[in-house]
Parts: sequence; structure tokens; C-alpha cells
Amino acid sequence: MPPRDEIEGCGPLSGVHALLGVAKHPLVLVLAVDMPMMTGGYLRGLIARAFEEGYGTVPVRDGFYEGLAAVYPRASRGIAAGLLGGDDYSMQRYVGRCVDEKMVVPVEISEDEMRLFQNMNTAGVGIG
Repeated sequence: MPPRDEIEGCGPLSGVHALLGVAKHPLVLVLAVDMPMMTGGYLRGLIARAFEEGYGTVPVRDGFYEGLAAVYPRASRGIAAGLLGGDDYSMQRYVGRCVDEKMVVPVEISEDEMRLFQNMNTAGVGIG
């Protein structure tokens, strides 16, 4: 059973915070459930790069972090906690702080990989 958010109503950041709190491994893969085009191959590549570099990895395109298809270090939980203690629950802010603290390395998304990040909230994408 997945961990429950410790702080309700704070969006995905609260879920990431809860997950990092119960993680057994120092690196944790986070994937939103609304990305039907994502592939195991792409995720394996993110994980492999994280292990090679010893840091988390987060896809980025045009300065926008795809923070819900990323690998985070368990040690970044403190950054999440700090943001949850304020009033900015943005995944962009969390990832940016992780990058600034050298806990996460941005990975550029190629033109061919852009389709992997379409989600159910994107106009024109859906099941059926």
C-alpha cells in the first residue's frame, strides 16, 4: 500500500514527500499515473543515469522540469518538507531546489521523446 500524504491538499509534492519518507533505497523513481505514453525503456535510462552519476535525474524541456517522471534521492525529502511548511507546493520549485543543491541532474528531453510526456490532462490525448 502506498504511503498516505502527511500533509493533505498540497498536490504531488506531498505525495513525493511521503514516498521519500518510507523509501528503503537512496534513489526513488516517481511516475505520475496519467502518462500513458511513457515507456519502461525511457525510465530504465533515467534510473541507469542516476546510478551512474550518483544523483537523481529529472527530464527537462525548455526550462520546464518533468518532475513527475523522475528519480529523486531520498535525501531530498528535507527540501520537500521545507516547501510544504510554506505556501509554495510547486514541483517546479522543488525540482529547482534539488538541482541547485546538486541532488538532481537535469536530463534534456529530445524531440523524439516529447511524446512520452503527454498526459491525460493534455488536450487531444485520451483513451479510446
